Amino acid sequence: MKKRCRLTAALLCCLLLCGCVEQIEERAPAERIDSDIEVVYDAPQGDMTSSRMMDAVLHFLSLDGTQLVSTVRSIYVSNNMTQAEAALRALLSGPTESGLREVAPGVELQSSSSAVEVSNGVVTVNLSFQARTLEPQQLHAARMAIANTLTELPDVDYVNVLVEGREEGQDLGAQIPTGTLSRSDGDVAALWTQLESQRTDGSLTRMATIYYPMPGASYMVPEVHAITFDEMSTAGYTAGLLAEWGLGATGVQGSPETFSPLDYLIGLPEETRLEGNAYNVIRLNFSQDIETALQEAGIPQGLFLAMMTYTITGFVPMIDGVVVHFGNRLIDALDAQDMPDGQARSFDGGILMRADFADCLGEYCRLYFPTQDGDMLVGVNRPAAQKQSLTPRALIRQLLEGPQRADAKEGLAPALPEGISDADILGLQIVDDVMLINVSQAFADACAQLSLQEERNVVYTIVNTMTELSQVQRVCFFVAGKQVDTLGGAMEMRGYFMRNPGIILQED
Repeated sequence: MKKRCRLTAALLCCLLLCGCVEQIEERAPAERIDSDIEVVYDAPQGDMTSSRMMDAVLHFLSLDGTQLVSTVRSIYVSNNMTQAEAALRALLSGPTESGLREVAPGVELQSSSSAVEVSNGVVTVNLSFQARTLEPQQLHAARMAIANTLTELPDVDYVNVLVEGREEGQDLGAQIPTGTLSRSDGDVAALWTQLESQRTDGSLTRMATIYYPMPGASYMVPEVHAITFDEMSTAGYTAGLLAEWGLGATGVQGSPETFSPLDYLIGLPEETRLEGNAYNVIRLNFSQDIETALQEAGIPQGLFLAMMTYTITGFVPMIDGVVVHFGNRLIDALDAQDMPDGQARSFDGGILMRADFADCLGEYCRLYFPTQDGDMLVGVNRPAAQKQSLTPRALIRQLLEGPQRADAKEGLAPALPEGISDADILGLQIVDDVMLINVSQAFADACAQLSLQEERNVVYTIVNTMTELSQVQRVCFFVAGKQVDTLGGAMEMRGYFMRNPGIILQED
């Protein structure tokens, strides 16, 4: 997001030097002739995904293993795969050029739906168990290569590299956490020497990913903080993370106010291995009063436990899960009302693991809604499920919901006509750089009586929202499988629509 925002800001500055950003003026149907318009795509029937190719910058090891060397490769992005996952799979497949070394021989991505999580500029990677066979210095080099490869992508600033859902640690004894990684200069040997020198220090400063509630407290989102730990131990790391969470998010606008979990913690966090299983866990014993604190903060118990589990297992070395007590109650199950999604769940042996809460991870999707007077569109960042935030169907469903409190914007109006439902979007497909949208005749009929301004807002609410997707530059509409002259009678609907920045209200 930040990289894209910087580029957008630069473009806007150039435009402003030449004058204001103007609205794209659409010609009326009578002003267009058939020869002006040519669409080479068919209307999608149902939601369809198309694979594509993209150029990725991959960072491999030099032959002596001391440096990262970048190379550009055209890679295959399969259906429903993020750019981050595609780039990572290409990296782990090894170099095709001579003079380069694999970064992690024999290592693959974890075989789960949460192998690569992308949220709020942070990518968390889960490698397969084979990564545990690598020597510490080899794993260090692999982490650096992964971090530099992923931060080549737009909207990626930080990277966590886990193995089967846990942090493996930097050193052979797994006493020092790696922390969250950012882009490096590629000098693998020098950074390893620097990290090794920190082992004898009395304190440790690391970047750590802390998970906070998003507006509305339906999802959690990562935020990276620099934390100094005075005690280099499992208990010290855990206490430091809990203290940092209590300070609250610095960049999550509208996040519910947090509190210090340490105020309710009885005794120190304790590392243990429960009888009958092979998992290393941290035991957190909270007083019963924490339930009241969560209720007053408006944070569901399940979301709090998800944030604690993700934050701790993503940083503290060799910890597979968390065991939590509220008073005398072991949290081995959560009722529907305790979960933000309303789905009850249970935890085998009372061990809370990352996989139990993958669906609590959120991401912002960028949507556009008209102002109350309809003159302009306003962009909002709405919390949504991370796995759905960048899918066209999910974006359409968010638009159908209209403005929400979690958008943290006042004075907005619904864009789509009343009576329209998800079923009226007959098909969605991205082909090349074009989003194809096939709507029902009922959708067109609902637009038939709209004014020019209302018709324009319907069209550009969809167009400007869809062109937030990195691969979409144009949008093409069909009605019941065919292109039509117009929806409301005022705008030509045949052909392709480009993003219209001039209709977006530029806020401070």
